[in-house]
Amino acid sequence: MILQDKGHIITIASVASFVALPTAVDYSASKAGAMAFHEGLSTEMKTIYKAPGVLTTIVHPCWVNTDMTAKHAATIEKFNGPMMSPQMIAEPVLNQILARRGGQLVIPDSYSWLSALRGLPNWFQELVNDLQGRASG
Repeated sequence: MILQDKGHIITIASVASFVALPTAVDYSASKAGAMAFHEGLSTEMKTIYKAPGVLTTIVHPCWVNTDMTAKHAATIEKFNGPMMSPQMIAEPVLNQILARRGGQLVIPDSYSWLSALRGLPNWFQELVNDLQGRASG
C-alpha cells in the first residue's frame, strides 16, 4: 500500500474507547489502545511514509449483537435499547471505503457526541464514567 500510495486501513474500536465501561475496563482499555494506534498510523502514513493515498478509518460501533454480547444481551438492551447487527456496522464501513474517505465512523451517528468527551476536563470525564457505572450496576 505504501509503495503504491493506495489502500484503506480499517481499525475497529468501539464507543467504549471514549467512555470506560465499569464492567469491562479491560475492553475499554484495548479499544482506547486501538484508537491511539489508529491516530499514530494515520499520521505516519502521511508524514513518515509520504503515502497520503493510504486512507485510514476508525470505526466506533455501539452495542453489536455478537457472541461476545449474547450473555448480557438482555441487560444491555434494557439500558441501551436494541443492539445492532454486524451488518449494520459493515454497511457504513463499506460505504466509507467505496467513497474513498478516511476518518472516523461512530455508529450509530447519535453517539457521535461521545468523541468530544476526550477533549473535556478529566473531572467531567470521571463524572460521565461514574454515571455510566451507576446505571449499569
